[in-house]
Amino acid sequence: ALQDGAVELPGVLPEPVVAVDRLAGDVQWRVAGERIGVNVKNLELSNADVQARGELAWNTGEGARGRFPGVLDLNVDVARAEGARVWRYLPTVVPREARDYVRQTVLGGRALDGRIRVRGDLHDFPFPERRGGEFRISAQVRDATYAFAPASLVPVESGQWPVLTQLSGELVFEGNGMRVRNAQGRFAGVAGLQVQADAAIADLHASTVTVSGLVRGPLSESLSVFNATPVAVSIGRPLAQASATGAGEVRLRLSLPVAQLDRSRVQGSVALSGNDVRIRPDVPLLQAARGTVNFSDTGFTLAGVQARALGGELRAEGGTRSSLPAGSAEAPTVFRIQGTASAGGPRPAAGPSARPRRRRAA
Repeated sequence: ALQDGAVELPGVLPEPVVAVDRLAGDVQWRVAGERIGVNVKNLELSNADVQARGELAWNTGEGARGRFPGVLDLNVDVARAEGARVWRYLPTVVPREARDYVRQTVLGGRALDGRIRVRGDLHDFPFPERRGGEFRISAQVRDATYAFAPASLVPVESGQWPVLTQLSGELVFEGNGMRVRNAQGRFAGVAGLQVQADAAIADLHASTVTVSGLVRGPLSESLSVFNATPVAVSIGRPLAQASATGAGEVRLRLSLPVAQLDRSRVQGSVALSGNDVRIRPDVPLLQAARGTVNFSDTGFTLAGVQARALGGELRAEGGTRSSLPAGSAEAPTVFRIQGTASAGGPRPAAGPSARPRRRRAA
């Protein structure tokens, strides 16, 4: 039993000295020639970062692979862990880029009801696809702050991805990957938007983050968030002057290479369900618009958009051209509007005897 002390684990954790309020357990070890074995039962650990209990068994390896790093069987239940300190307890065999990413992106919150499982010959750690063993860390996260594309990795002039706050969900490290599953929260500074998202790094060595999500709330707030992102900036912010009323639903999928965020990819769509939308000040107001606005890192398009404008019904299509003319700094935007307009539509009627004249507009 150890009270108000410290444990040093050189080569195991990125910060090898771990302060402990309490460390206790029943420890047995055996040395038989070159073979060493250690068993720990009733392990308890608590400090400012974590409260956990579990058991482990470790022994030296045999045969051509050598004695070290040995074979481990570890089971730990984590009652509490501080989200901003999780990176400290990721072993050094997890790539440094991945540990740095966790340190820069998980900025707050608490992890509850966690499980840590390691089983197998540590030569094969972290056991991708469970080949040769198992490595899994899982926990329920509450009230977390997650900057999935942190400002430290993106030049300010390139735009910024929003930070997720008040986040709840499941954080999982498994094999050589990481996932945030069934996350629900909000964007920092945008109180009206609700976010549901999953995020993953399939291979911690590659450190490419994929995010798929659904955003619900005022469409005007969704536009303001999108216009500040690096993708909007890279394509000339074609929706910078757009305005909208009513609620909207935005689906998106991001691919963010951590080391080269300028090569990020995005696909998404906005479902219009009776919103009033003005794409630009020089484009007619689309009233009660229905349809879809698709967007990506190359631009946006209108798909099946129907609305009322200029006193009549119309269909709208178009968007950002993918090919740039010579000398252009940003992609041009082209709209095609077809329908029936009323001469009296844009202004109040002159009186009961006024007869609106109808014309075709294209």
